[in-house]
Amino acid sequence: MPRSIDLLRVAFAYPSAGELAPVFSDVSLRFTPGWTAIVGPNGSGKSTLAGLLAGDLRPTAGSVVSSPGDLSVARVSQLVEVLVPAVRAFADRGGGEAVRWRAELGLTAGDLDRWPTLSPGERKRWQLGAALATGPDVLVLDEPDAHLDEPGRRFVLEALRRFRGIGVLVSHRRDVLEALAKRTVFLEGGAAYDYACAFGEARESRERDRIAGQDARRRLRAERDQLTASLHELKARQRGAERQKIAGNRMKSARDSDARSFAGTFAASKASGALARRAQATESRRARIEAQIERVPFTRELGGSIVLRAGSAAGSRVATLVTDAVMAGDARVLGHTSLTLERTDRVRLAGPNGSGKSTLLRRLANSAGSNLVLHLEQSLTDRERRRAVDSVRALGPADRGRALALLAALGSDPDKVVRAELPSPGEAKKLLLVRALVAEPVALFLDEPTNDLDLPTTERLERALVAYEGALVLVTHDDSLARATTERTWTIREGLVELA
Repeated sequence: MPRSIDLLRVAFAYPSAGELAPVFSDVSLRFTPGWTAIVGPNGSGKSTLAGLLAGDLRPTAGSVVSSPGDLSVARVSQLVEVLVPAVRAFADRGGGEAVRWRAELGLTAGDLDRWPTLSPGERKRWQLGAALATGPDVLVLDEPDAHLDEPGRRFVLEALRRFRGIGVLVSHRRDVLEALAKRTVFLEGGAAYDYACAFGEARESRERDRIAGQDARRRLRAERDQLTASLHELKARQRGAERQKIAGNRMKSARDSDARSFAGTFAASKASGALARRAQATESRRARIEAQIERVPFTRELGGSIVLRAGSAAGSRVATLVTDAVMAGDARVLGHTSLTLERTDRVRLAGPNGSGKSTLLRRLANSAGSNLVLHLEQSLTDRERRRAVDSVRALGPADRGRALALLAALGSDPDKVVRAELPSPGEAKKLLLVRALVAEPVALFLDEPTNDLDLPTTERLERALVAYEGALVLVTHDDSLARATTERTWTIREGLVELA
């Protein structure tokens, strides 16, 4: 029996400020064996769709139907903070697939005892192993490549290529999308656009369709505006004919014959009736055009250039860290470390997953003293995401207005994001960046800043970082981003930092 999951006229909305904030509406899609990529801007509903397919969420309207009804589903969440029961069960399971996946992913059950101090990349490997080891019929992956170093990403991609079930992939990395998915679904503006091709070709088709939609709306609006002008003219002429008829009745001369008076009134009435019929036909045609405009797919484009301004540093040095050991909880991740960051330094902090990059970056940011800096964590808890939106809401009128304009420049609808009770991880990162744009920090300490960000925002951020004149320390597995924005590399190897 063919396997499938069908979304039938599905709508979904989250509670927001006492109301329902719609994510999408009237979405119908069928998922069959093979990989389907789900792409779209931050906040468009990609993780929501993943939750609906996995059965973690229920639609506000419509239905999600699997065939057969007992399909097994495994989901890897976008978030890595919480040690979920499925991962614990995977660590404790003996025999077969669990042992094989733990060995291939380099996982040791004892690692779970220090889950809070594991790197996000290590936690992601545990999540993926737990999902793959169950041999599911349906595998729903939300940013599976996030946090992984290059060796880990290559291995995971090879494992996912062997999967033969129904695969659903949410990712912002073009190389990952191209490597796996032969079908692409764009979520934009509350609607879904389905393309039976890989991401690169689908992106070009989507852009052509978007331009065609804009052109069609422009033509229809021009026709509607012309009909509106014609309607105003017809109604003005009709009013004139009515006035002429009334005047003919009121101002009849004593010399006028009844026949001549009747003829004049009849002509005016006939003209008024003809104009009324033409006006009614024009109004009907205009209403049809208005309905056509509403049916043309259209997505309001957001986004623009952004500028990261650097503030003034208290001296030439932004941060200094000298310590005998750098600890992650009770674990020693680095030995003797001596680092100095000058206000014009642009540094890439490199090393494999679990080497201590995030811990070192946090310690270095904390050593900045009185200097105003931005430290952007690799992953954000729910609490941190709520604090990100609260911090923008609390700004004064001038700064808040600037922040919302910058949020729009980053490609998000500011009203929608600020109303949200819990912004998406990508939206939360944008909010933190916006706060930095307003505050003008002297240094940026960025830990995988492009994780969770959509592709257009990543491109805008890269351009802004290139132009930024303050100090920059960047942790990233994106080599092209590092080459464009940094000049030096500090590499962690075997518990020591090598400077180059």
